[in-house]
Amino acid sequence: MKVVKEFCNDISRYYPDTNDFYSWYIAFCVVNGILALSAIFGNTIIICALTKTTCALSPSQILLLGLAFSDLGVGLVVQPLYISMIFEMLRSDSASPDDSECKTKIAFLVVGTFLTGVSFLVVSAISFDRFLAISLHLRYREIVTEKRVSITLTVLWTFSAVAALGYLFMGDVNREAVSSTFAIIFFVTTTITFVRIYLAVRKHRLQIKSQEQTASENCKELGQSKRQLKSAVNILYVYIVFTACYLPYTGTMLIIVTSEHGLFLKGMFQFSMTLGFFNSSVNPILYCWRMREIRRYVLEILKKFLPCLQTDQGTEIPKEKKLSIFTSSHFKKDQSTKSRASQVN
Repeated sequence: MKVVKEFCNDISRYYPDTNDFYSWYIAFCVVNGILALSAIFGNTIIICALTKTTCALSPSQILLLGLAFSDLGVGLVVQPLYISMIFEMLRSDSASPDDSECKTKIAFLVVGTFLTGVSFLVVSAISFDRFLAISLHLRYREIVTEKRVSITLTVLWTFSAVAALGYLFMGDVNREAVSSTFAIIFFVTTTITFVRIYLAVRKHRLQIKSQEQTASENCKELGQSKRQLKSAVNILYVYIVFTACYLPYTGTMLIIVTSEHGLFLKGMFQFSMTLGFFNSSVNPILYCWRMREIRRYVLEILKKFLPCLQTDQGTEIPKEKKLSIFTSSHFKKDQSTKSRASQVN
């Protein structure tokens, strides 16, 4: 119990005083409420699209599904906990947090650390998966199987859960140092992986052009290279957006380690957390934009809920035969006039 109380007091120093930050707290609650709804809706559709569009998921789709589940957890659990924590802080009169506020803060930080860690690890795994797909070529299917990827995903989720629980037993400085170190290692290694992906794709395309093969084999290899490059570019977009959302949070943590917790720094910490939550809402938009199968499924879902996008399949006629009401009525009149004239003749 003493460890939990000390932990609560440590994390309370990250939050500005309610008297100095009241309006901003309300604004962050409103923004996070909207983002939570969009994250739940978007990632639910993505999960349904990944599980229903194909009979068997590929290794890359399994990893993408794991990322979608972590984003869904952010909107379903983490952001509501954040809003609940802020409201408890605003209604509290005492300077020190009470038991209810303390428990909410601990739940928010532990669950948030768990799901954020999952997102970091899965994004890194996705980038490594694309590197193996480009480097191994035909051997990729033999080495990277669905079973191995599922086991890897389970290990990543378990590791993140254990690390999040370990936060309860770390000191304030140790917690910040570990988080910053983990984030720096992630960004450095993932960036290096994408650089190697680019170099591997470039080398592979040069080899295809230089090899003396038949035209059909060349076309086949070039087509495979283009598909691998497109897949790598799709994941690169995901990584760029992920970096833009979480790099400010990492930078704030680095500053907190080396300086005092001032009002401006605490405010930036709140903003950087909300920006990190925003990543869970924007990822489904990226998937719809870059992946054709998911985009088709989302359009089908939207047609069910938006009648204006539906078309009447039973009465639909070919495009070249479609007429407006005005021209259709005159067409009928013209046909009846011609028939009467033929009868007279």
